[in-house]
Order: sequence, then structure tokens, then C-alpha cells
Amino acid sequence: MNRLGFNAGDIDGILGPITDGAIKRMQKFLGTDQDGLVGPLTRNLINSSCDGTTGEADGDDRAIIKNSVRESDTLIAQEKLVKIVSQIQKQIDVLLQKQKELEGIIKNLL
Repeated sequence: MNRLGFNAGDIDGILGPITDGAIKRMQKFLGTDQDGLVGPLTRNLINSSCDGTTGEADGDDRAIIKNSVRESDTLIAQEKLVKIVSQIQKQIDVLLQKQKELEGIIKNLL
């Protein structure tokens, strides 16, 4: 995160207030909720900067960040789509069950 310009302080393995602030600043940069939680979009951006080198982010790093953000947006959209499709399928199952019940009622009436 430091390499990307989001000062997270020294690497100490502790998620303290400095790291939390850096995560929220990164999330603000990404245009996501600033909740301090490292979800897929934030994680991909952090991972994209971990190529084993040190120093400041350069033009190549910025391109990687942009690609990572696009890929994360795609993953998030796909996850939402899967949830929506699942909800639709559940509603279809409910409707089919209701149809069977109605057909049984009509059959008994005839």
C-alpha cells in the first residue's frame, strides 16, 4: 500500500489505525465503500502492487492498477449477477410449485 501512495506505516503485521486509514484512503480512491475491510477490489489492488520490488509506483504500476480495478469490477458484477440469477431461479421454483398446487385444486374441482 505504501508503494501505491497510501501510507500504511511500517510493515508490522498489525492492522492498526494507520493501516486502517490507508485502506480507507485506497477505497476512496477506488470509489468503493470506505469501510476499512479488504474485499476483492481492495485486495486485488494491493496484490497487483506486490511484484517483489520496492519503491514508488511507476507508469506500469498504474496500468496494472487500472487493469486490476477493471477485473475486480467485472468479478463483483459477476458475483452480483450470480446472486440475481439464483434469486430468479428460486422464484421460478416457487411459481412452479404454486402452478402444481393450482392444477391439483382445479383437477379436484372438475
